Amino acid sequence: IRRSPVQESGLTDDVAIAAGATMSFAITSDGTLWGWGRNASGQLGDGTTIQRTTPVQVGSLTSITAIGCGRDHAFAVDS
Repeated sequence: IRRSPVQESGLTDDVAIAAGATMSFAITSDGTLWGWGRNASGQLGDGTTIQRTTPVQVGSLTSITAIGCGRDHAFAVDS
């Protein structure tokens, strides 16, 4: 847990972010979606239930325009 903001490693061209209770997501300028944090229910969408401390790309999504998340769920909107 971080108590103050830090630059997330590997993500330098974010255009949007969303934060839930235990996970975060970012859309990069190329429309890809990245997630990190708690993943016990598979809410990161990477096909696992492994907690991620660094961002992982969510599937092969490439035209994401909006994201949102809550306690144990997330959603994305593509173009």
